[in-house]
Amino acid sequence: MSPEMKVTVREEAEERSMTMSEYGRITLIAGRKQIVALEEEMEGKGGLALEQEVLDAVPTDADGALSHEEISEQVLAKVEQQIFELLDSDDRIKHSAAHGGYYLE
Repeated sequence: MSPEMKVTVREEAEERSMTMSEYGRITLIAGRKQIVALEEEMEGKGGLALEQEVLDAVPTDADGALSHEEISEQVLAKVEQQIFELLDSDDRIKHSAAHGGYYLE
């Protein structure tokens, strides 16, 4: 790693209240996930994440057919769960009871 890159990584880690090692691991994991997603997209496997969620929610037989609202509820419930997990797990996001919501620190 060049000295300039090391300074940049150190600054980015400090901005996130992380050690360089923690930041490096998270960046590596995120990069690997992005590479896999891009490869799948290029190969036509992955499609859009939302598209896949909808396809997963739609039953495979006519007897179990769901309405538009039922499919939307299933998909949105998954998205809502992911949002709550992110709000709870990301140290950059803070909650203020006094202000009734979340904000970035």
